[in-house]
Amino acid sequence: YGLQGGAPGAPFRVTVAGADGRRRELPGKANVRLGPGDVVVVESCGGGGYGAPEAADASGKMVSQGSSGAVNRGFHEHGA
Repeated sequence: YGLQGGAPGAPFRVTVAGADGRRRELPGKANVRLGPGDVVVVESCGGGGYGAPEAADASGKMVSQGSSGAVNRGFHEHGA
């Protein structure tokens, strides 16, 4: 889950990329037979974002407006 408008993190995923070019996603618990040239791709889960993505500038830094109303460019800190 994300905080303060941030997007949720990516889920854990396991995919088999077959030697024939086909890809298949595996369920959370599975027994599979792999063939020569098959590749198992494991993508671990990611953490959720903090702050709305549209509030970031091109460099990925957050743009926030402090209590004074001035725009502050810099990394947005938790609780700020």
